[in-house]
Amino acid sequence: LLAAMLTSRPFDEVVERSQTGSFDCAGASQKGGDKAVIRGYAQRYIKEIIAMLDIVPRQMLLIFKMNDCLRHVDYALGSPA
Repeated sequence: LLAAMLTSRPFDEVVERSQTGSFDCAGASQKGGDKAVIRGYAQRYIKEIIAMLDIVPRQMLLIFKMNDCLRHVDYALGSPA
C-alpha cells in the first residue's frame, strides 16, 4: 500500500511489478483510467491509509509531501516521466 501511495500507481500494478521484478516504464504514463483506479483504492482503503500515516514519523510525511509537490512540478513543466 505504501509503495502504491508513493508512486501514484494502482496497487495491483505495484504488486504485479514486484512479483515479476519488472520495473519497465512501458505503458507507465498515468492515464485517466489509472486515476480512477487510484481514487477507488483510496476510498476502499481509507482507514488503512490513515492508520499507516498515523504511525509514520512526521519527517517522513514531509518527504511524502515533497515527493508529491515535485511530481506536480515535473508534470507542470512537461517532464516525460
